[in-house]
Amino acid sequence: MKVYHSLTEAPDLEEPISLCIGIFDGVHKGHQKLLTALKGHRGTSIVLTFSNHPLTLLRPEESHTNILTAEQKIQALQLQEVDVAIILPFSKDIAQMSYQIFLTEIHKAIPFKHLYVGEGDAFGKNREGTKENLISFAPQLGFIPHYVEKLKMDDQIISSTWIRKCLKEGDVNLATKLLGREPSFSSITKGVLKPGKYPVRVLLDGERTFTEQIIHVEENGYELEEPGIITLIDRKD
Repeated sequence: MKVYHSLTEAPDLEEPISLCIGIFDGVHKGHQKLLTALKGHRGTSIVLTFSNHPLTLLRPEESHTNILTAEQKIQALQLQEVDVAIILPFSKDIAQMSYQIFLTEIHKAIPFKHLYVGEGDAFGKNREGTKENLISFAPQLGFIPHYVEKLKMDDQIISSTWIRKCLKEGDVNLATKLLGREPSFSSITKGVLKPGKYPVRVLLDGERTFTEQIIHVEENGYELEEPGIITLIDRKD
């Protein structure tokens, strides 16, 4: 997977281009369903996402923690075998763009033919880029919108919000099911995981084998003494 940090960085790409735009915090099973649909066309599959969560800008008074850092998100997208990831900072300019201007600016740099959207999602300022409006606008740019039904578990839509809630409550088992993999972190930032003791597998950079141990997550989170990956193991108690 190739990674770019601006729209102008991407070179000429094999067409047709299929695009998906979203936050993708966690790259959970619901995201994975959307990405599977995205990759269904020949040509180039592109995910456009953001290095910071929009809510940190739109609602700065609220506390917000991401499941994954920007780097961890890139690694998770790579596992989904997407061709290209474009990681942009979510800015005040983007927040103020209408969905028409937002998509037009993207289309100028990346002439996408297919746009994949989760059912119920919307683009642009005030979320005015609804399904009805997007279908009406699409012919102006010459792309086809595809809406993918959200994945559910126990009649509830799988979402990053749900997974964040599980981790904050220490429910590693349910978080694992929703993510489709065991939660892994290069560091556990403040507010992501309920303080307490957790069984983990640790793989340090440069090592080939992991070690199993118990870590104590404090209020401020947890960091390894050396760079590596922490993988939470489901607690059986």
